[in-house]
Amino acid sequence: MGVTALAAVSTPQQQQQQQPSLLLSAGKDHALRLWQLTVGPHQQQQHNGAVNGVTRPSAQCVAVYLGHEESVQSVAASPGGDYCCSGGWDGQLLLWRTGGQMASPVLVGCVGF
Repeated sequence: MGVTALAAVSTPQQQQQQQPSLLLSAGKDHALRLWQLTVGPHQQQQHNGAVNGVTRPSAQCVAVYLGHEESVQSVAASPGGDYCCSGGWDGQLLLWRTGGQMASPVLVGCVGF
């Protein structure tokens, strides 16, 4: 479908290191997804045939948040990473607790404005 918005989720410790380990994505499929970011070793072959060890980022989806009835257009995370907020074309503003693999919104606001 398509990603419409992204937000980094960081604990205070990760903010000091300037290295978020979670990323939220909002999509046209009416869902938010929480991604675990990792950087690991990866072997890369150069044009001359030599192999170099480099670090390469990867992401794994660890949670899906469903509640919007239309495309999700925006997402933001709280400073501590415990909550996120999403807004969609359905006119809803949803507040989510960022924990667990599936979630229901903990607050629905601005419906139909």
